[in-house]
Amino acid sequence: MTTKIDSNLTEQEIMQQVVYNLVLYLPISELDLDNNETTDPTISQIVQAARKYKNSGNDVEEATLEMLEACLKEESGISDIGNARLTYISFKKDANELVEHGISRKNAELITNPDAMVAVAFVYEGSEAQGIREGLSFVHRGTPGGAWEDNYDMESDCNGSFVKNNHLFESISPIGEAVLYDQQDTLRRIREESTEIAGKCRAFIGAAKVFLSGHSKGGNHAMLIKCVFEEFRNVTCFAFDAPGPPIELWDEYNKYYGKERVEEIRGKIHSIFSFNDPVHAIAYTKERGYFAKNLLRLDAPGLDGEDPSDTMKYHYLFRKLRVEANGKVRLQKIVAEEGWSAKAVKKISDKLMKMPISERAAYMHPLMASLQYGYAKKASVNLSVESSVLLLVRTAYIKDGAGFLRLMEMAGQPMIEGLFKTEERFRKKLSEQIQLYLESTKQFIETERILPRPLDKDAGGLPMIRHDLDFNRSTIALFQGTVGLFGTAVKDILAPFNELCTFVTTVAPPVEPRPGMLQTIRTLQAPPSLKRCKSLAYTCRAVDEAIQRCEESCYPLFRIPEGAHYPRKMAELLKRQRTAELKDGVSSIERDRTLLEAGILECFRVSSLDELETEIPAKHPLTNFAKQVLYDAREIEGILLNYAARLEKGFREQFVLLGAQESAGQGVAFDTVAFLQSGSENAVSAVAAGEVGEAGIDYAAAEHALACAADVSIHCGSLLRDIEQLNERLSRLHYVSVSRDGLSELSRLLGSWKSQQEEYREALGSYAMRCRETEERFSACCAGIAEE
Repeated sequence: MTTKIDSNLTEQEIMQQVVYNLVLYLPISELDLDNNETTDPTISQIVQAARKYKNSGNDVEEATLEMLEACLKEESGISDIGNARLTYISFKKDANELVEHGISRKNAELITNPDAMVAVAFVYEGSEAQGIREGLSFVHRGTPGGAWEDNYDMESDCNGSFVKNNHLFESISPIGEAVLYDQQDTLRRIREESTEIAGKCRAFIGAAKVFLSGHSKGGNHAMLIKCVFEEFRNVTCFAFDAPGPPIELWDEYNKYYGKERVEEIRGKIHSIFSFNDPVHAIAYTKERGYFAKNLLRLDAPGLDGEDPSDTMKYHYLFRKLRVEANGKVRLQKIVAEEGWSAKAVKKISDKLMKMPISERAAYMHPLMASLQYGYAKKASVNLSVESSVLLLVRTAYIKDGAGFLRLMEMAGQPMIEGLFKTEERFRKKLSEQIQLYLESTKQFIETERILPRPLDKDAGGLPMIRHDLDFNRSTIALFQGTVGLFGTAVKDILAPFNELCTFVTTVAPPVEPRPGMLQTIRTLQAPPSLKRCKSLAYTCRAVDEAIQRCEESCYPLFRIPEGAHYPRKMAELLKRQRTAELKDGVSSIERDRTLLEAGILECFRVSSLDELETEIPAKHPLTNFAKQVLYDAREIEGILLNYAARLEKGFREQFVLLGAQESAGQGVAFDTVAFLQSGSENAVSAVAAGEVGEAGIDYAAAEHALACAADVSIHCGSLLRDIEQLNERLSRLHYVSVSRDGLSELSRLLGSWKSQQEEYREALGSYAMRCRETEERFSACCAGIAEE
C-alpha cells in the first residue's frame, strides 16, 4: 500500500531515493565487488559486502549500514529495492578516455577522484507492488573529503563554467563544472554503448521514467543538472538537506530561460530536510525564499531541537527514515515549522547573499577551510595549500574584519540563545570533548600513532606543531574572537547612547522633567552586541573550566620527540608568538573598556563615574542603563583577563620544555607535579629526597609539611591584602553591585584560617625539633650501648 505525501509524490518514492543516497555513504570504492556475476552490483550485494568489510575491522558508518540492512528485510515493506543495480559510477571511469572525448584533464581527474565527487546511476526494474518505482535515477553524494573548500566557491566565487547548447553558464564551482561534464559523459555512454544496462537506461529515458536526487552538496548538484540539461526539464528532482544555488546563478537561469520557465523548473524540485537542519537554508533570501518550490520538513526523534551540539546531527541522511517495532520502514513524520538552527542560518544566508561575491567569499571561505583541514583532515582536491592561504589573506582584509569571526555576529541572537538554552549540557559536552582531545594527544605522545594528516610529510617536530595548530590555536582564536566582539560592542554602544542622553536632556531638562516622556527609556537593555559578547565570554569561561578539570588526568602531554629538527628554538618561538597575541588582546580589552567609560562620562557630562549615583531626575532612567553596561563590560573583562592568564600559563608550561642542559633532539617529559602545584619548585625535590633517620623519622616529610604550611600562610596574607584593596576600590565604585558584607565575612574567615595555619606551622616546628632531639638521644643511647 502506497502512502501519498502530496498529489505528486508517495512516501515510498521518497524512501526509494533516500536509500539510493544512503548507499553512496558506504565505502563503495573500497568494497570487494569484482566477484559479482555482473559488473553492476545490486544494493543487496553492496550492503552485504559493506557488512563483511565492517566485520573485518574497517571503517563503515554503522548507523547508515544498519538502516540499509533494515530496509532490505522483508518486513520493511520496501525490500524490493535491494534489487536495484548500481552503474555508471563516476570514479570507475577512465580519465584518459574522458580526455579523448573532449573533457579537460583537470575535470577528468576530478570526475575519477572519489574525494572530489561521486555521481552514479541506479536502475530498478521489477515489481512496483511495494511502491518502488521502475526507472533510472541519477544520484549524487554529499561533500566528499577533498571537496569542502569547493563549497564556498559554489555559493560565492563561482570559478567554474559549462557550455550547453552554445550558452555559457558561469556561476558554478569547479567541482560543479566537473559534475556537469560527468553527467554529459554518462548520457553519451547511455546513447552510444551496446551493453544491457545502457539499453535498459535508454528504455527508461524513452518512457520518461527518470529521476534526479542528491544529499547535501549532492542535492545542489542534482538541482544544477536539472536546470542546465534540457533532457531533465520534466524530471522530478529530490534534494535532501541541500543548499540552493547562489542568486547569481538563479539570475542566469532567469536571463537564459525566462522567469516562467524557471518557475516551471522550480516546481519539479522537492527539498526534503530535517526541520532543524542548517545546511538546506544556505542561499535562502527573504525576497526570493528557497529555490525549490516544494518543501518537506521532517521530524528527527532523539534530538531535542535545542542542544547546539546536536545541530549537525539533523543533517545525517539516515535520520530521514525510522524503523517501527514490527520492522516496517517509514519516512519520518512531517512537521510544520523549522527549528532555531535553520532559522538562524536563514538570517545569515539572507545577509551573505546580499553582499558582493568577493566579500561573501571572504566570509564563507574560512568556515569551509576549517572543515576541510579540521574535520575532513584532507587537502582540497582543487586548491593547493598556497591558494588556501592566499584566500585566507584576502579574508583578513575585507572591510569589516575577519570573515569567520563576523559570521558569529551575523548569526544573531537566536543562535546565541539556542547555544545557552541548555548551558549545563553544553558545558558538560564541552568538557567531555576537551578531555577526549587531550587524552588522544597524550596517547599519540605515548604511542606515536595517529591518523595521517596533510602537511605530515616534514620530518620531526610534528606532534607539538600539530597540537599547537589544533588546540592552542582554537583556544586563542576563541579569545581573540571575543575580544574583537567586545571592541565592536563598545563602538555600538557609544553613538546611540550619546543620542539618548541628548534626547533626554533636550526633551526633559533637569529643572522640569515631563511625566511620561521617559517611560520608553526605563526598559532599556544592554545592546545585542554586548549580550553576544557576554555569551561568548561565558564560552571562554566554560572552556577554561573544562581544561582545568581535565589537566590532572591528561598531563603530561607534551614531549619533543627524538630526532626533532627544532628543539628549543621552535618551542620558544611559538611561546613568544602566542604570548604576544594574548598581550595584544588584553591591551585591546583595556583600551575598549577605557573608551567606554570615557564615552559614558562625556554623554552624562560628569567628571567621574561616582557622579552617576547623584540624583539627576532627567537622567535617572539612563543611569541604571549606564551602570548595567559598565557592570556587564567589567564582568566580560574579568572573564577574558582570567582566561588570557590561564592560556599564557599553559603556553609557558607547554612550550618551555627543554632545559639549558638538554642537547638538541632529546625528548623530555612534562613535569606534571610542578605544574599542578603551580610552581612550588622546592616541594618536589624535598619529597624526592626521602631522608629518613635511624629511628625511622622522615625529616624530609616533616620539613615539606612545614614548608606547605608556610606557603598557605603567605597565600592567605596575599588574599587578605587583595580583599582589602578590593574593598577600598568598591567603596569608590558604587555602581558595581557586589556585597561588601560578603567580602568582609570572607576576610574574617581567611584571617581565621591564616591564624590556624600559623599555629599549625608552630606545632610542626616544635614537632620537628622534638624529632631531632629524640634522634640525638637515640643516637647517644646507641653509642653508649656500643661502648658497653
